[in-house]
Amino acid sequence: LAANVVAAVLQRALAGRYEEARRLLASNAGDPVAPVPALAAQGLSLAATAKKLEAMGVRVPIVVDVHGSEKEPATVFDYDQRMIPAQGVGAFVYDKRGTGRSGGKYTQDFSVLANDAVAAMREARRLAGRRAGRVGYQGGSEGGWVAPIAASRAPVDFVIVGFGLAVSPIEEDRQELALEMKLKGHSPAEVAEAREIGDAADAVFASNFTSGFARFGAVRAKYRDAPWFKDVHGNFTHFILGWTDAQLRTDKSFVFGTPWTYDPMPLLRASHIPQLWILGEDDLEAPSAETSRRIESLGARGLPFTVAMFPHAEHGIYEFETGSDGERTDTRNAAGYFAMMRDFARDGRLGGSYGDSTVVPPGRAAPTSLTPRPSGSGRFAIKRRPAIDEA
Repeated sequence: LAANVVAAVLQRALAGRYEEARRLLASNAGDPVAPVPALAAQGLSLAATAKKLEAMGVRVPIVVDVHGSEKEPATVFDYDQRMIPAQGVGAFVYDKRGTGRSGGKYTQDFSVLANDAVAAMREARRLAGRRAGRVGYQGGSEGGWVAPIAASRAPVDFVIVGFGLAVSPIEEDRQELALEMKLKGHSPAEVAEAREIGDAADAVFASNFTSGFARFGAVRAKYRDAPWFKDVHGNFTHFILGWTDAQLRTDKSFVFGTPWTYDPMPLLRASHIPQLWILGEDDLEAPSAETSRRIESLGARGLPFTVAMFPHAEHGIYEFETGSDGERTDTRNAAGYFAMMRDFARDGRLGGSYGDSTVVPPGRAAPTSLTPRPSGSGRFAIKRRPAIDEA
């Protein structure tokens, strides 16, 4: 696409003119993605697009995209709707409720979102008819919690989780906070003190901002002047570090129905649907070490779980460069990432090699889990972005 077209698409999208942005993109890219009639989910109308299957042969696998917690419309911004069909796999993408052209109120309630995903999957099957081969979900980031729930409610052939988590949202924040502190060179004692702040913040989030204010205020005041305080971040703790007590008690900016303490492991242990978990070794927003260990353990027990770890990849399975200021700049998706999703959607298993990834198939003893490493300069690079809207 020409730079002026890209700029025009972004200008319209940022102004909230999503349908104009989609049409402009389609008219300039020879876009194979086509809008479909709105699908009904729990009384709502959800806007969706589907890759035209006529050009893809008689029977093709179909991926239903379960996007993350971002508020942007997936039918405009989700690149999977183009990258996945480029691999010969059908894609069905819909705007999350409360975003883009979909009705309803934005939510992070995993159960509600799982029901929406089931409705999307059924519509994808209906539209494809006899042309549908294997049908399953691809859930990225927050979608990694939602897609397995949806798969437990209506039969599918596979689940692909990208840069998701097998721990709770609260544990995600705890892991990210500790990891960032460690990789910035702070001592175990300092990490433990920072985690006191994180734990107090987590309690406020877990209460949906109804309690925990005094505890959070006290521990924040206790450590506010510590030299390491500026490095306290986490997935969402950092959002409220500077809030006043009045803000904590009245601001509902982060009350989205998020099930903060949701433990995905009981559902995953009971699943016999083939699942591929694709993780980034250097992911800060969804730290991968513990999730990798947990999913590998399920595969080692004979459950149909495959884990793929991409080295030097962060959230989104993006490779990156690190600037002199310690900030990351994403460069590309890791080689083999899309081919891996294609093969799993088509065959239910992986074969051969996929870039530099390490693949642990079901039944194989898990290797030592990889953990994120410092950048080459010795400073750990943190890419600042609104993690709560991405994971």
